[in-house]
Amino acid sequence: MQNEDGVRAMQEAFQNSKIAPHWPMYLRNVKQFIKNSSPTFDEQRYGFHSFLEAVRSGQRAGLFRLERNRQGILRVFPGNQMSQGPRFGEPQFIQPAVKPFDIEDELNAQPVEVEPPSVSEPDEARDESQSEAERATEEAAPVEAGEAEPEKPVRKRRASFGIKRKTVAPRKATAPAAKRTRKKAVPPADEENAS
Repeated sequence: MQNEDGVRAMQEAFQNSKIAPHWPMYLRNVKQFIKNSSPTFDEQRYGFHSFLEAVRSGQRAGLFRLERNRQGILRVFPGNQMSQGPRFGEPQFIQPAVKPFDIEDELNAQPVEVEPPSVSEPDEARDESQSEAERATEEAAPVEAGEAEPEKPVRKRRASFGIKRKTVAPRKATAPAAKRTRKKAVPPADEENAS
């Protein structure tokens, strides 16, 4: 008897909610949704030992449908007894109000002025009209502050598979170091031992 009241309270919480639920939900989302809709809801008051037990009772009543995801976590879907207004989880397409086509509106409309496409000179004609001096100054002109030089394409590194290698900073280029000479070990003088 109490369990049925708990299921009915959960169903009323979903029906009386101002916010449409986004299915599927996890258990914590279902509990939060019910608490937001009816803050006085407590599963233990209806004789359930845990919220999972309350949701499973809701599944037996057709309110929810429980499934496990790939990681084994329970997900809650709407059941057969859930209000069948708009199906939750499915996108709702609203048709915009469209004015019917009227030929009189088309006739009274102002004609739109269309600009003719600009015709550029062919490259050959432009080359002939441009003097050699102008071309030389364009090529030799320094790059202005607003313009940037074209960037060189960056080489992509190949992805290495297998053993990861430690990246090492490149060595500094220095002058070749002089070879160190090894001093030969000199045997101790025998004179000191003799005296």
